[in-house]
Amino acid sequence: MATQKEILDKLRSSCGLFREFNDQDMVNLFRLVKPQIFKQGQVIFHKSDPADSVYIVVSGAVEVFMPREANKIITKLGDGQIFGEMGMLYGQTRNASVRAVEETQVFNISEKIFSDNMNLGLLAKIYKNLARIVSQRANEIIRNHRDQFSSM
Repeated sequence: MATQKEILDKLRSSCGLFREFNDQDMVNLFRLVKPQIFKQGQVIFHKSDPADSVYIVVSGAVEVFMPREANKIITKLGDGQIFGEMGMLYGQTRNASVRAVEETQVFNISEKIFSDNMNLGLLAKIYKNLARIVSQRANEIIRNHRDQFSSM
């Protein structure tokens, strides 16, 4: 099992959500958010569940799937990748289900944790970085499908 410092360093280098966090921010985050472990095949959340948190893969892998479409796999995510952010940002329910592909360690970051602990400065940094990540993803989609968009 990795030490707290190893996990924090790994997250900062692999996850865009924490690139601007200083050492104290990372320590404060670790005080509030504890890693959770999911066994292979265990569902982390289901489609239509409330979307009140964002998840970061610390180690392992997850797959995002559509349960009503013969469990069609949408994507697989690994170390440092984020999932669940869209629902949290927009206050929606989950658009898909997510399960662990192998034993997987994640951080589950919810607004409630930060507001209950009066650490709204960290929450503001997280939201700012989430907005940047979502914007970058939207730009990538537009670039990758430019021909389709221009014919509309």
